Amino acid sequence: MKLIPKARPVRIRISSGGVEHSTLDSLKRHFDVSAIIPMINDGRLLRWLRQRGESAVAEMIESADEIKDTDVLKIFFPELKECKSELDMITK
Repeated sequence: MKLIPKARPVRIRISSGGVEHSTLDSLKRHFDVSAIIPMINDGRLLRWLRQRGESAVAEMIESADEIKDTDVLKIFFPELKECKSELDMITK
């Protein structure tokens, strides 16, 4: 019997809010912007999103020139795009 090696995908660990996440919904429930920004900067979040089949979200992150906290919130929570100020975001 001849064994053929198969490559397994590398498991990328994403944790936010003190919880490790395996789905985008889980990440949204325990969303912590201060934990997400460094993962965007080192590219880990983009690879994780593509691995999960969330390439549309990954493309929105890539297309942004400079990522600020409010931009990240608007990407992950599209219902906040209509908010004009940070106060509107907080109340929503």
